[in-house]
Amino acid sequence: MNRLVKILLILLIVTSRAFAQNIAISEGEAQRELTRSESREAIEKDLETQATINALEKAFGRVVIQGNSTYIENVSDGKKTETKSVFSSIANTFVKGEPLEILDKKYTDIKHTVKIDGKKVELVDIKCTIKIKARELLEPPIEFKLHTTPCEDDFLRCEASKFKEGDNFYVYFKTPESGFLNVYADQDGTSFKLLPYEGVDATYENGMPVKPNIDYLFFSKRNNVFENVKCTQLKSYLAQGKTFESIRLFVIFSKYPLPQMLTENGAKVVSNEQAYRLPASMKSEDFQRWMQRVKASNAKCNVEIKDITIEK
Repeated sequence: MNRLVKILLILLIVTSRAFAQNIAISEGEAQRELTRSESREAIEKDLETQATINALEKAFGRVVIQGNSTYIENVSDGKKTETKSVFSSIANTFVKGEPLEILDKKYTDIKHTVKIDGKKVELVDIKCTIKIKARELLEPPIEFKLHTTPCEDDFLRCEASKFKEGDNFYVYFKTPESGFLNVYADQDGTSFKLLPYEGVDATYENGMPVKPNIDYLFFSKRNNVFENVKCTQLKSYLAQGKTFESIRLFVIFSKYPLPQMLTENGAKVVSNEQAYRLPASMKSEDFQRWMQRVKASNAKCNVEIKDITIEK
């Protein structure tokens, strides 16, 4: 075996280990009252789903969305860590793993008595306990280059996260893979779209198409490489009466166009006849949920977060 082949094998082993998915055995439970309005079968099916979610959260943490951030909360100690992970969705709940196998499952009837209008009433709860083998969802990154800058000429070396009021604002981007780029800004509880540019036609409405190994400077009219696309030029500004502003950017790079079958509140659209553009703006927490749905439906979608400040 020659030296080159050995090096390639070592690289393949290192890469596979770097993105190896964590396998865990976890137990979960869920409990609900047995009522006349639903069949026992329907309740048991729902309990299995909820117990599976509980098991996944115990194994890999609970997904918590607050403001313009998404966190993983440790179920045992309540500690939260900000994350950019990809999630799947089970019964409208985001989880950081997926079940591979049900190892054990059982249902138990639990009788208890409550007082209703002064009378004792015997009720029955059904408790589901489940043991699963599950896999953590990990996201191999696409190694693109990205920075914000006030410079239109020397933008390759001019990188900044702090801007003065009135500075020009540009986003530099370079990727080793072709794909589609979207940029959202979050400010004062609202997330709004910066890229694709306002007023683009259907060719660009699900993301600006980017090619490999090209230096893109977005929001620069002089460096606009897109034919028949009017570039939006941005300046750093402060809200009236403020001397300091903090803005969080979400740069979404996707190998494929983002799905149109999402409404502005992040809900799935039932009819295939309806097409929707990417949401122009929404509340911060709604945007986080929308973005997680996008990532869950797109096998190659990476999100980079950039925090910038503007001051007088």
